[in-house]
Amino acid sequence: MAELDEKMKRGAEVIGSMMGEAFAERLCEAATSGRFGSDISRMALGFAFADAWGRDGLDRRSKSLAICSALIAQRQEKELKNHVKIGVANGLSVDDFE
Repeated sequence: MAELDEKMKRGAEVIGSMMGEAFAERLCEAATSGRFGSDISRMALGFAFADAWGRDGLDRRSKSLAICSALIAQRQEKELKNHVKIGVANGLSVDDFE
């Protein structure tokens, strides 16, 4: 069973603040399980959440708006569903989607 490095722990804090601690805990469990999908969970924690979402510059609300806009333009409905939830947690409102 692999352990999380500091970067992945920081990623878990970021996604936990957006999607809740239970979500972050499940992702950490998947990342350390050694089972199918653990490598992608580790990559998500380190790169997507620590590096991209945790990066300084744009605030999380603006990042959510940009990601949702790109997913709408690409007609990625399944992925958009997840990012709408994240966007609401980051401060997006119904008016932002109109």
